[in-house]
Parts: sequence; structure tokens; C-alpha cells
Amino acid sequence: MFKNSADTRITRTRRNANYTAISNAIINHPDLSPLAAYALIYLLSKPDNWELQISDLRRQCRCGRNKVYEILRELKESRFVQAQDVISKGRFSRVEYLVFDEPGERQLIAPCAEKGHASPCAEIRDTEKGHSNKERNKETTESLLLSAGAFDEWWAVYPHKVAKPTAKKAFEKAIRKAPLVSLIAGVRDYVSGKPVDRPYCNPATWLNDERWLDQPSKVTKPTGVAPARDALFAICQTEMFNTIGGE
Repeated sequence: MFKNSADTRITRTRRNANYTAISNAIINHPDLSPLAAYALIYLLSKPDNWELQISDLRRQCRCGRNKVYEILRELKESRFVQAQDVISKGRFSRVEYLVFDEPGERQLIAPCAEKGHASPCAEIRDTEKGHSNKERNKETTESLLLSAGAFDEWWAVYPHKVAKPTAKKAFEKAIRKAPLVSLIAGVRDYVSGKPVDRPYCNPATWLNDERWLDQPSKVTKPTGVAPARDALFAICQTEMFNTIGGE
């Protein structure tokens, strides 16, 4: 019988600080992809009040936005992540993601206010059971208001960067009306077609006016002698010949 002569030795350093304890359920999970497992370990290494952002996961996992959404769906299906809507004063406020170190059935957990206390005016709803707020778009909350990363992408493209907090509020409304790709394409069209002598709109104004829907007419700049000047030249030339001929 063949026996492998090579031994495997694992050396561990004793740590008293700056480390994360990870359940073997994550490492040995049969259906969890390596990238999803890495993303989960990264999230579990963060403080309890850490805000999940798509742009941050993109940098850590070195992948695109759509891939990050796939990772989150995988973690939700594996019961490591739960998404819930936070409804404040009868209106949708935000999506809250709960990250767990063990898979299993989850219950809705009351959201915490900014100062660490439960918000008395907020309620929660499971994102998997649909949305009752008629003012919201039919798109899922996950694709809409993981918009911290989406706003950063749009903000990086917009050339006139002023009043960022106001622009972010306007963006959260705009992203319900149009996908991110349309908002970014609209900015690029706006920049390429803007006359040089006109200033840029403030970002919030551009979003509130739905300027990504603009379809400005294409005006070709005249080259050479203007038509009006050509007509004037022809008249002068005719008058000159008539004068010479009459002498």
C-alpha cells in the first residue's frame, strides 16, 4: 500500500488582538463558492455597525457590481445574510443587511437608530415578501438602495462636484426612475454636448430635472464663410459689375 511520505504541518501563532474567529461552517460549507466565503469572512471581520457597500465589496473581491449582487444572493440563499426593509413613518427608508456566522432560519430584527437605540417610528419588512409602498418602483430594494456604491460611481463621472449631500438625496430618487447605466450615459452625453460658454448644472439640479432624458438637437457648426456673408458678397459683386458696365 502506498503511503505518502510527505507530512503537512500547520503552525499557528497565538493572538490576543487583531484577529477574527471564523466558524468552520463557513469554510466547510458544501454549496458556498470560494469568493462568497471570502466576502462573508471579510464582512464578519468588521464591527457590528459596519455599513455594507457594494463599492467596498467590489474592491475587496476584485469583481464587478453584478458579481457582487450574485455573491449577496448566494449568501442569502445559504442563510448567512438576511436583507430587510426599514420603513420609517410609513415610507421606505433603507435596506439593512444582517450578516451571520452560522447558516439557519432568521427572523426580522428591529433596526437600531444612529445613536444605538431602537427607533420607535421604524418598522421592518422582509425584502423577500415584496413591498407594499406604492410610491416605490417595482425593482427590488437590493438593486435600488445598495445605492451608496452606485452614487459613488455616478459622482465619479459627473464633472461639476458641488453640494454632494444634496446630490446624494437627489440620486436616491433618480435611481428609482432609471438604472445606473442610464444615469451615467446621460452624464456623458451631457458633457459631450454642452456648449463651451455655458456652465455645468449643479448635480442635484441635473438629477431632479431628469436631464439624462435630454435629447438635444445636433447643431453643426458652420465652416468657412457664413451663408449670410456669401449672399452679401454676391450682392456687392453684382452691384460692382452693374456700375462698371454702366460707365
